Amino acid sequence: MKRVCPLVFLVFCLMAATSCKKNASPAVGAAPAGEAATSGPAAFQEAHERMTQNGRQVVVPLEGVKDEASAREAAPQLRKAAAGLGQAMKDVKTSAAALELAGRKAEITDYLTKYAAQPDQDAMSKLQPAIEHAVASPQGPLLREEINAILDALLDGATIRQRAAFEKWIQEKNLRR
Repeated sequence: MKRVCPLVFLVFCLMAATSCKKNASPAVGAAPAGEAATSGPAAFQEAHERMTQNGRQVVVPLEGVKDEASAREAAPQLRKAAAGLGQAMKDVKTSAAALELAGRKAEITDYLTKYAAQPDQDAMSKLQPAIEHAVASPQGPLLREEINAILDALLDGATIRQRAAFEKWIQEKNLRR
């Protein structure tokens, strides 16, 4: 049986956590629930694609760090991608909540089922191993601020259940050295 990366699993958990957001106030800058719902699953799919793209923008520089010079070059890219990843994850949660409130949870499930069936999941499945490798590498101390920004983005964008799993992973792997 294939092991599911917690980041990929995060997307599936978003639907379960949206029930906790039903009575929450809307996020600043978020579209009202009616607007997000009228756009159908397009807002959710767009946010998911941005999450995937930002995940890729984190993984590629992390995997490309081989020495001090490449670590210094990757740092600004990682900071920017971490901020984008965190915002995209929040947008995925918000759009999923809006669709669920509109009674369109099945559309999210259909999209995620099709997404999960793709043979090459995407960069999100490579994110955790890339972070672990970067922390353990000799360049890890040079990227400490950027790695912490990525970890903070993951925690901020995660659902309640996923946040607990991420916190456990961060602690077990000693990623905040």
